[in-house]
Amino acid sequence: YHCFDLVQSPMAPMEVETVATVGARKWSPGSWRSCETLQMATYEDSQDSYAATMDKLSKVPPLVQPGEVDALREQLAAAARGEKFIVQGGDCAERFMDCTADYLEAQLKLIVQMGALMESATGMPTVRVARMAGQYGKPRSSPVEKHASFGEIKSYKGENINGYAPTDRAWDPDRLLQGYWHSCATLNTMRGLQMADDFGASTVGDLDLDFLKPSPHYAAWSKAADKAKAAEEAKAAAAKQRAAREEELRAAAAASGDGASEEVQRILASAKAESEQVVADASAAGRQLTSAAKAEAGALTSEAASKASAIRSQAEGVASAARREASGAKSELSSLRSEIASLEQRGAATQAEYDKTFFLNFGKRGELKDEVKRLKDDAARATKKADKAAKAVDKTAGDLEKAEASAAKAGEQAAKIEADAAAKAAKVTAEAEKQAAALSKKAEGEAAKVLKSAESKAKAAAKAASSSGSVLPGAAVGGASKIVKP
Repeated sequence: YHCFDLVQSPMAPMEVETVATVGARKWSPGSWRSCETLQMATYEDSQDSYAATMDKLSKVPPLVQPGEVDALREQLAAAARGEKFIVQGGDCAERFMDCTADYLEAQLKLIVQMGALMESATGMPTVRVARMAGQYGKPRSSPVEKHASFGEIKSYKGENINGYAPTDRAWDPDRLLQGYWHSCATLNTMRGLQMADDFGASTVGDLDLDFLKPSPHYAAWSKAADKAKAAEEAKAAAAKQRAAREEELRAAAAASGDGASEEVQRILASAKAESEQVVADASAAGRQLTSAAKAEAGALTSEAASKASAIRSQAEGVASAARREASGAKSELSSLRSEIASLEQRGAATQAEYDKTFFLNFGKRGELKDEVKRLKDDAARATKKADKAAKAVDKTAGDLEKAEASAAKAGEQAAKIEADAAAKAAKVTAEAEKQAAALSKKAEGEAAKVLKSAESKAKAAAKAASSSGSVLPGAAVGGASKIVKP
């Protein structure tokens, strides 16, 4: 991820290069030196040591062979075509102290387990990429940092450059060699672990998903894990059987002479290519089936979700309107009751004042008497309105109860639509997976027949060479490789 050559100033626009301009470049191991480089370590105080380190690095074997790069390119191209799924994992920055057998094995197993789970869940082969064996450089926004005890020190730029301890921040070119050796050790360990035929089966067999039990997706992932374990165990068993048969043939060919051995290898290599093609074709057909089924299942669930949403929305709209009406009726009744209480309170106060003025001002008494009558009349009218509002409250409450019951029923109807669609989608997917598995099984049978026929031919060739003592025609080809079960 750390493409130092492409680091730009925040204010500078990044130029987008075309495939043609990149492809036209003349590459060499040192061509990177002609590119702009930022955040690079400098070794002004140790130029001699730096030169010696660069000279040594230019002579040691490459960490990765060209064939491995080509193989990865082919797998990434398959992923770009939608035929494989990439699973990548690893640390942002590796440390020399973590280059231990136990740590590396745990990292590798985790990535293998992730790949197996994704392969089981998606039905698609995975390209498992370990971000390991070289993540020893880290970019920094500043070449220096402030430390509470040591003041200004150089920033930690990864084990290739300097150490993490504040006292180990000097840029040391010898660390580049240490990074190479640690990368070698990491790659050697990873390759060695994967050489075992049962590595995948034992690694996936150790998969523990108990920590996912609180998750609502635990059942689905547990099922995927069981499926992945069964697939890896089948691969391991098939690999052991093939290895035993190939060893038997090699021994027979060796006993019959070099010519027979070459012919046996030619026959086996041809059968290997043919059987792998049979399996690959079946795998592609199976992926098409499952992909089409997933698309159909997605359409079913999407359509059901849309219908269910419309039903819920309509019912909720009715219920919401009923809630508003009920709330309005309650609010009106409460307001009227408050008004009645106020009128009654004012009427009582006016009546009290009227009683006090009995022997005093007859004009004032008349005004108070009229006011008392007006307040009583207003209270009576408000009471009638309140009685009507109370009836409205009862009616809207009933309407709301019906609307909410209808909304609940609509929710059940919507849930049933979704559940039926999910069941139908699951059935479609399961049927496609079943058909894909049948295709795969049939292809494995055909591939096994091809290999068995090749074995018979190889044995016959070895026997003929042994009895006649003649040298059979044919070019030496690499040993029969394992057929990878999709």
